[in-house]
Amino acid sequence: MEKIIDREVAWRVFAHEFNRSDLHINEGDERAPNYIITPTGVKCNRLFIIGVVTEVENINQENNLWKARIADPTGVFTVYAGQYQPEAAIFLSELTVPAYVAV
Repeated sequence: MEKIIDREVAWRVFAHEFNRSDLHINEGDERAPNYIITPTGVKCNRLFIIGVVTEVENINQENNLWKARIADPTGVFTVYAGQYQPEAAIFLSELTVPAYVAV
């Protein structure tokens, strides 16, 4: 019987804390999740961020790859969406800046 792996919790992280995280962990083979350890000691591989989209750019029109900057009170996240996240790419392509988002 195959073991079903539960989805990990998405941690609420501020941009300043995420951008200061410099410890990365990979537990196992190439398919194992990658983790960061934040300066406050949180081990996470999924994030929940909230902020204002301040910039959206189509960085590869051929592959429909979008880049967005999301600012919170402590700093800025950079997120990407493309062929593997089609719903997110469509959302970014139609977004009017500035806009409040939760990702």
